[in-house]
Amino acid sequence: MKLDRRKVLIICLGFIIYLVVVRIIRPYFYQFSELEEINFILGILPNFIGSLILFLTLVSIPNFSKWVAVLFVLSVVIFMEFNRFYVDNISFDMYDIVASIFGLVIGGLMADKRYKT
Repeated sequence: MKLDRRKVLIICLGFIIYLVVVRIIRPYFYQFSELEEINFILGILPNFIGSLILFLTLVSIPNFSKWVAVLFVLSVVIFMEFNRFYVDNISFDMYDIVASIFGLVIGGLMADKRYKT
């Protein structure tokens, strides 16, 4: 199986952006920013990026259905929200799920247009 460098690059860049947001940008703004809008966006951004990366990774697997990828990503997102609610006692955040769905929509558009070779 031949490796498509463009797909790998997109996935790796997405993962790097995810790490920068979660480990550097988000903690800084949570500590020093009083702007609720920015904190809200930074709160849901990892879900958006994470679902986008996972979806693009799954659809890059040969013969992997786009709809199976969507169902898998949504299942993971919902499971993680329930896990955070029951295990970590963190409130259930519907906006995280909405951000993940938005990431899937963007991922679907990318997979249909530019992401395919």
